[in-house]
Amino acid sequence: MKKYIKIPFVLILCLMLCLLAACGQNQSAADESGNTETVNATDAESDGSISILGAWDDDANQMSIVFNDDGTCIQTTPTTRVEAVYTWDGETLSMEDPESGLVSEGMLNSEGNLIFAGQSPGFSPVDEPSYLPEE
Repeated sequence: MKKYIKIPFVLILCLMLCLLAACGQNQSAADESGNTETVNATDAESDGSISILGAWDDDANQMSIVFNDDGTCIQTTPTTRVEAVYTWDGETLSMEDPESGLVSEGMLNSEGNLIFAGQSPGFSPVDEPSYLPEE
């Protein structure tokens, strides 16, 4: 009888180990063209910091932002393109348009969306920007 009681416990232990093994960390990987894939904002870098690199879309306002690793970013809509510089300290984002001097500050909410003051639902990480100026 004890043999039949141990089997479910062993099966439950195996299931728990499988579930925990599936909770891995995504990392940026280079494709054949040398570009890197988008890293989700909720993923931690090797030093524990959170990355915002890659493309972000705000579907409600039809805007996209692409953050580059050199501290520059490009904010686009279907009709405009603005190049800016940014700083990210792991919690707060500061973007500045060098031409106008306009500074915008944002942060990640609990859902991993990038939120700027008065904006909802904010920018979500995507593979490619959706809102680009028409040529």
